[in-house]
Amino acid sequence: MVTEEVPWHQQTFDDVYRKITSGERPPIQGIRIQHNHTLPDDIRVVILEIIVNGWLQKPEDRPEMRLINDRLHRLTNRVLDNDPDRTLS
Repeated sequence: MVTEEVPWHQQTFDDVYRKITSGERPPIQGIRIQHNHTLPDDIRVVILEIIVNGWLQKPEDRPEMRLINDRLHRLTNRVLDNDPDRTLS
């Protein structure tokens, strides 16, 4: 959704399932965040952190959804308010 790219798009469902259950994750290096306007670098970093942390191998290491939701709300408010001083962490 963020990158407008489908990871492992040429793989079958079974192949993707095996990859994920064996610990493999979609490639993050070189990821480009698509947007219709310029996003500040710190916002790009937050989005990538959310993606990477959501894919952590151990579920107990992943952030709780309420924390992700809170972070996304702050990020959205910062973009909508165009307030560079709004904290994102």
